[in-house]
Amino acid sequence: MTQPRLPSDAIVIQSTKNPWVQSVVRLHKSSVRREKKRFLIEGVNLVSEGIRCGWPLDSIVVTQHWLETSPGWFGELDSRVPLHLVSDQVMKVMATTESPDGILAVARFREPHPEQSQRPSLGLALDGLQDPGNLGTLLRSAVACDADSVVLGDGSVDPYNPKVLRSTAGQWFRMPPQQVSLKAWLKANRENGVQVLAASMGGKSFWEWDFLGPTIFILGNEGSGVSKEVLDQCDGVVSVPMKDNVESLNVAMTGTLLLYETVRQRNQSPRYS
Repeated sequence: MTQPRLPSDAIVIQSTKNPWVQSVVRLHKSSVRREKKRFLIEGVNLVSEGIRCGWPLDSIVVTQHWLETSPGWFGELDSRVPLHLVSDQVMKVMATTESPDGILAVARFREPHPEQSQRPSLGLALDGLQDPGNLGTLLRSAVACDADSVVLGDGSVDPYNPKVLRSTAGQWFRMPPQQVSLKAWLKANRENGVQVLAASMGGKSFWEWDFLGPTIFILGNEGSGVSKEVLDQCDGVVSVPMKDNVESLNVAMTGTLLLYETVRQRNQSPRYS
């Protein structure tokens, strides 16, 4: 792979009103991301992870200071990705963080892998999940537990939200969440022999369920839980047992416990040996 080269007379973009800079700034909005099918990757860790995973990039943006202090990093870059040099002030406007570290990238949407949609062995379906940090934590747990898919129903947080990407510590690129018509997706998987379980209070304890077969866990909105119309698509309700005076667990914690209980059961089963 040929390393990129900046010409010796490369111009540093100094104006925050530059049309190209403004086109990147507009990607802060979810509606623009959907329209342009582009999103931002911010910080050296996320940009590096995106490159390692082969994610398609339109451009990489760096400050002069970052360029001078990170010379060895460029061995990771493909020379076909345009490199733009900007001032610290322009970088601060382009980034969504208060103190950007000097590098970001404009990335393209990518079609989901077909296997993420077809009869997952272990999957998460999120119904109206709103908090970017919760989605990021669930993605990290799903990758750690070798789940097949994470899907988002209507009303859920934008999977390309910069806070979602940051909270995954780079694991987003290994399992980017899909946005689906949740009822139709669940119906198709149930008809294909997948067990669909909603995580909610008052269900059977997760210690009493058999997760050896293909299983999808549905996690709902942080305040209202799984909607009734989605509950109607389920085979049952699974709960995490708690003391009587504890109202509920955080949704990301609940999902993580369900994933790891599935891993525990499968690791102890001859079927998976």
